[in-house]
Amino acid sequence: MMMMTLRDYTIPSLFKGRGFRMTMSIFFLFGTQQHIVHAENYTSSQRRPNIFTSNSSATSNTFFPAPNETIHQSYETYIPLNSTIIHPSSTNNEPTIMINNTQEDESKNYHTTPDDEITTIYRPNVLLILADDVGTGDIPYYWNTSQVDMPNIQQRLIEKGVTFLNAHSTPLCASSRYMLLSGNYPHRGSHAYGSWEINNEWSRHRNQFLPAQKSIASVLKDQGGYHTFMAGKYHLGGQIPLKKKGDLSTMNKTHILTSTDHDWTMPLIGGAHEIGFDESFITTSGIQNHPYTFFRDGYVQTNPTDAVFWRGGRYRKNHGVSVIQPRFEGEGDADWDSSAYNQILVNETERFIDSHMQNRPDDPMFMYVALGNVHRPFSPADKYIDGTPVAGQYPTKHMDLLSELDLAVGTLVSLIEERGLANDTVIILTSDNGGLGRTNSEESDHYPSGRLRGRKKEIYEGGHRVPLIIRHDYVYPSNKSRKHLVGLNDIYSTICDIAGVDVPVESALDSISFNDYMKSFTNVDRLRSKQSTWTNQAIHSESIQTNKWKVIQHRIDNMNGTFTSKVEMYDLANDIEEKNDLSKEKRLQWKMKKMLNDLRQDGPCPKDTEGKFILSGEGPKKGKERSCSFFKSRDERCKLYRRDGETHCPSICGRFIRKCTQYYWLDKFMSTA
Repeated sequence: MMMMTLRDYTIPSLFKGRGFRMTMSIFFLFGTQQHIVHAENYTSSQRRPNIFTSNSSATSNTFFPAPNETIHQSYETYIPLNSTIIHPSSTNNEPTIMINNTQEDESKNYHTTPDDEITTIYRPNVLLILADDVGTGDIPYYWNTSQVDMPNIQQRLIEKGVTFLNAHSTPLCASSRYMLLSGNYPHRGSHAYGSWEINNEWSRHRNQFLPAQKSIASVLKDQGGYHTFMAGKYHLGGQIPLKKKGDLSTMNKTHILTSTDHDWTMPLIGGAHEIGFDESFITTSGIQNHPYTFFRDGYVQTNPTDAVFWRGGRYRKNHGVSVIQPRFEGEGDADWDSSAYNQILVNETERFIDSHMQNRPDDPMFMYVALGNVHRPFSPADKYIDGTPVAGQYPTKHMDLLSELDLAVGTLVSLIEERGLANDTVIILTSDNGGLGRTNSEESDHYPSGRLRGRKKEIYEGGHRVPLIIRHDYVYPSNKSRKHLVGLNDIYSTICDIAGVDVPVESALDSISFNDYMKSFTNVDRLRSKQSTWTNQAIHSESIQTNKWKVIQHRIDNMNGTFTSKVEMYDLANDIEEKNDLSKEKRLQWKMKKMLNDLRQDGPCPKDTEGKFILSGEGPKKGKERSCSFFKSRDERCKLYRRDGETHCPSICGRFIRKCTQYYWLDKFMSTA
């Protein structure tokens, strides 16, 4: 599919007199060349037989591409544009990426721009690509356990950028997406573990962001003049717009589009357009949940009278087999095709870039592309945009989707390179959590977590250690690695640092820039010393780790209002697989106790601060010293000084008091297992 020209028109007969404007898309195709690296141009001992064939073309009149539609016609190996490749000096003994040892790399040969090209304020474009449920073991060259060829990620990102070996998300999707865009730990948002669906019943907030918090898109837009764009999976909550007489208690969660209480002449409340994105083309939950339709700039793209109810099952569509999971039945577009999802996002990104270059060529761009690969339900396309076969090329659909991920990343990188933007664009690839379990790919010696213990949803390393690769030509070194601890929450401050904008008050409270560290591995003084992680599954678990040590706290529900605590401790420097629990060793008790105390202070249930502290809110007492008794006397002070109240006096102002009382009964654990 190629979305090159959009025409908006009103459907007068359907919503006459009600101000309803339905955006429909008519797309015209023309050939462009894309330098996607294909496997036949790539040498690998694990490469499968030639699976790439020629392409064919067709047109489409919807946001779902027509069968066999083609755009990208070139099969050439990548050739850098508008620049000369500077290779490392033959006398430089600088090692390249090393994953399984402790030797650090040097970075003395990174490219710099000539003095006559340096400007006072340099604000590059930013392309942030977020994969879904992709673990470090899914990407070749992390653990050498991936059986899927990824020549684009390897040749055009890893070999041209910096690969982080110790980057961390949360173990779950929605909480990580908030952490990435807010620079905060998840519990600093409206819900402790993220906002998952659009649901008015339980939410007092428009989405996961609290009113005073600004997303990275909002900061770049307001301070840096960036043109901001999002495509893909939102997963930050939102609310359904209701008619004046709409009743929340009768809100129909399965018939979201056709319920007579819902007013889709209005935009989605709390959508991407409200958190700083000038343009957006999103689904509220990726491909995994209804409503199965896109929202453009907040407005639903499906005429409610044309919506269909999708039952659980597999449906042959134009581009592959679309899958609806039985437990997520619901309404959506009649043309919904989960197998076409990623290609739609790629083409929407191209549409945005071309429109930007025509209408706002002097402004920088921030593009956030949240792909669907490789979240369930597994529904790889039959072919990619350029005709490359996808489905059935590997032993499992999971592996097919990983191959498609590489193709999508290759196209996104090509969109930058072919428009001469490579030297002025930071390209970031990461994932929202660790790899999946029970994919059947393990039977083919493909391990999504590599050597790591655990998987998505789990507190062990396999659940939240994620790929992170960053490329910026002539600014960051190429083909280098970094092993110091970083978090997805740090990307916020890093981008602010790159763009020369300030981190606003009340935002990015848990974010530390690693911009200088990318330039040289010796710049470690200002990096984070610890990172905390939480998961709220059947067993509530949380962890805190440094570059060497990791302590895990499990809380097992005793089903009587109390919890049993179990602690584990690992030496990650010597036991990355978390096999040897050191929590019983006496010599480490003091360290474990300190780390547990730090973990609690980082989390949603910190202890009250003893003594006085300085107020930092916007009230008349800002800058004054006060103690927690200040909040006890007047309830409204918790709102006026929200950050201080939650941080210093959570027993009074905390938003999770009930849950914290369960976890920390009488300020201590019920028992130790």
